[in-house]
Amino acid sequence: MPCVIASWSYGLIRDTGAILLDMNPDRELADKLRKAVEAEGDRLDDLHLWRVGPGHLAAILSVATSEPRDPIYYRNRLACFSRSCLT
Repeated sequence: MPCVIASWSYGLIRDTGAILLDMNPDRELADKLRKAVEAEGDRLDDLHLWRVGPGHLAAILSVATSEPRDPIYYRNRLACFSRSCLT
């Protein structure tokens, strides 16, 4: 019985450790987000990307820009990511 509990505990720690340590779940997606934001001269200062469910990610971005831009501008730039057109 202790072996079963130890095996289960190890699997639980392995699967949730990255989430608890705020690890980036998808480096490729983070790079694509950075390129999309920085394509027109803006700078992505901070990006937090985390898994919110199976196959679903959420992000918070901090952007530095030399031009005043409305949040809708960035929503439109990143709309492709919510439609799963990341090929």
